[in-house]
Amino acid sequence: MNIVFAYPTGLNPQKGGVERITDIIAKILLKRGYTIFYLNWKREQDNYEYPVPVIDLPSSNLEDPNNLEVYNRFLKENRIDVIINQHGLYEGTYFLSQVKVQNVKIISVLHSDPFGYYNHLFADLMTLRDSSIKEKVKRVARFFLYRKV
Repeated sequence: MNIVFAYPTGLNPQKGGVERITDIIAKILLKRGYTIFYLNWKREQDNYEYPVPVIDLPSSNLEDPNNLEVYNRFLKENRIDVIINQHGLYEGTYFLSQVKVQNVKIISVLHSDPFGYYNHLFADLMTLRDSSIKEKVKRVARFFLYRKV
C-alpha cells in the first residue's frame, strides 16, 4: 500500500506534535512494508534527514493550477492508495480533495484538543471591564448562565 502524509510545512519531528506523530507512524509503516511519502506546500529547508521521500508542490499558493497538475501526476505515478491529510479542516483540505485518480482514499485528521475551549472558560467567566458592582454581578450571572455541555 502506498501512503502520502500531507502537511503544509515539513514533517520534522523536532518542530511539534503533528510532525512527531507523523514521523513515528511513518517509520512504523515503513518497517511493515508500506511505501510512504510526505507532501508539503510550504516546507522550509531544514537539516532533518527525513525517513521517506518528500515531495514539495511547486508553489505555496494552492490555487496555482500547476500545483494541482503536479499533485495528481504524483498520485498517479506513485499509485497512491491513501492520502492522510494531517492538517484536518484547515488550509489545503479542499486542494487535497481534488483527486483525479480513482480509488484514492483521503483521511483528514484533526490534531486538536476537543476540550481546548474549556481550558479558557474560567478566564472568560472572570473577565471584568472594571471593578464596579455591575461588572461583578455580570461575572456571577455568566457563571450560572453559561451553557452547560
